Amino acid sequence: MKEVNRGDIRFVDNNGVLIRYRVYGKGEPLILLHGWPSEGIFWDAFGYVTPLSRDYQLIVPDLRGYGRSAEPADGDYSDRAYASDIRACMDDMSVKSAHVFDYWMSGYELAAGSPERVRSLIILGNHPYPLVRKNLDKWGSGEANRRFWELDNNAPLPEEARQRLAEWTPEKIRAVWPPKDDRSERLKAWKGPGLLIAGTDDDHMEGIKKFIASNSDWKLVMIESERMTHGQVWIRSDLVLPIVQAFLWGVVHKR
Repeated sequence: MKEVNRGDIRFVDNNGVLIRYRVYGKGEPLILLHGWPSEGIFWDAFGYVTPLSRDYQLIVPDLRGYGRSAEPADGDYSDRAYASDIRACMDDMSVKSAHVFDYWMSGYELAAGSPERVRSLIILGNHPYPLVRKNLDKWGSGEANRRFWELDNNAPLPEEARQRLAEWTPEKIRAVWPPKDDRSERLKAWKGPGLLIAGTDDDHMEGIKKFIASNSDWKLVMIESERMTHGQVWIRSDLVLPIVQAFLWGVVHKR
């Protein structure tokens, strides 16, 4: 089992919701946002933290309800609420703006609602259009999701993450992933460079191509190695990292 690089563990109170996040390295701030259902230490388990922390100060939160962060008393798991968790971590570190690398969709919401906080935005396999989670019966338990990562994809999850994932109930899984609103129009307020990375078999491909076709500030890179689905693309840091590092280098050195 992979040993966890714990980094510097910190907590911030976001209007009554205690958010845990980790900090690694030094340099320009880069926020890593986990997916559903997972947590921040997946970034380390999948091989992103060590290479990226050589050049950037990584801020890796557990969003509300995930990992060791608290569940909101009001049950607010909207993207706006998740974006507020990210801003709370940034404010706690006195970071005015940061690069954002997102496997989910809260990065879109952060850029749409707080464009001044996002220097550049990297998205793995998602678009900003309305989305309703399908196949919730298939993904309706923590155990099903654990099997997806560990058995189906041989992902090296840390023991503490395995245990927390197995405890997820069908009710919680549905609560933390409400239907996603359309953020495409609001996202136009953000003028920074964007990179979208997707596998050839990503089930969001129709929306991804539609978004790229109408947004000239964004670049799409397709990973065509093997059969690459939405879930698998995050695991393959060996393929994703060189793309991300080249993009960030270009953004940083262009200024």
